[in-house]
Amino acid sequence: MRIAEFFEFSRTRHQIYLDRAAGKPAPWTSDPILSSFRFTNIYRELDRTTIWYRENIREPMCAVGARCTLEDILLATIAFRWFNRIETGEILLGHMPDGSVHTNLFLDWSSEFARNRLKDRSPVVTAAYIIKTPDGKNKLDGVLWCIDQCAADIGRLRTEMQNNLKPTLEHAWKVLCAMPYMGPFMAYEVITDLRFTPILERSPDINSWANPGPGARRGLSRLQGEDKDFHRSTKSAKLQELMQEILWKSRLSENWPKDWPRWEMREVEHTLCEFDKYERARTGEGRPKQRFTSAGK
Repeated sequence: MRIAEFFEFSRTRHQIYLDRAAGKPAPWTSDPILSSFRFTNIYRELDRTTIWYRENIREPMCAVGARCTLEDILLATIAFRWFNRIETGEILLGHMPDGSVHTNLFLDWSSEFARNRLKDRSPVVTAAYIIKTPDGKNKLDGVLWCIDQCAADIGRLRTEMQNNLKPTLEHAWKVLCAMPYMGPFMAYEVITDLRFTPILERSPDINSWANPGPGARRGLSRLQGEDKDFHRSTKSAKLQELMQEILWKSRLSENWPKDWPRWEMREVEHTLCEFDKYERARTGEGRPKQRFTSAGK
């Protein structure tokens, strides 16, 4: 496996983050690809949108004395990630562009009120990934319809996700995948957020399971020196085994500094996808869609 190259890319990417966060002037790397295009952070918790979610939704709702139920936390997370846009989150939180403050819809969900607040705003959803909604509906009405399906079933969803003393990420992900238009990718985004809440923070498979999307599968293929699509049909158990091997190797000091945060399986899956993006740029197969700027992630 091309482990050395993979972790060299990973270390360089995280060092860029550290240097920028410390206020050091550009350029933050001599790598022409990493200096020219945008790559997400090694740790998802460091990305701008996730920081906003954590500080404005997850932490306040999970704080001692917040009086929020697990169902409240679950629905708020689903609602935010379906839009996945800070500006939309601010409005739903009750902070209007004109400076007025209204009801926090993350605590008291109403699609009618959400529609009234967002109907004249554009865009309301992320451009980072495809948001699929029912045919015949505009994007706002479609997303609200999807959230309403979860809201109507939120008690069952929470109960099924926590169906035993140690609910797993994988089981909770499968429960969410069954919801209309949720899909594997969106469900995994929500699960990753819930991993840091009382709903899933004690899951026994945090370091043994991840949902490898197409990009991660291509990254695994490249890591093993195979054709980029080699792992497209590889069985899930084998993919998990390979990702666990990478996680184990991230514990070695020559691959990842001991004073940097430890990886979990989410970092493995996520970074494999970014490694594939890097390799596509390096080999001339394609270029990342977003350019890296000093204001970027």
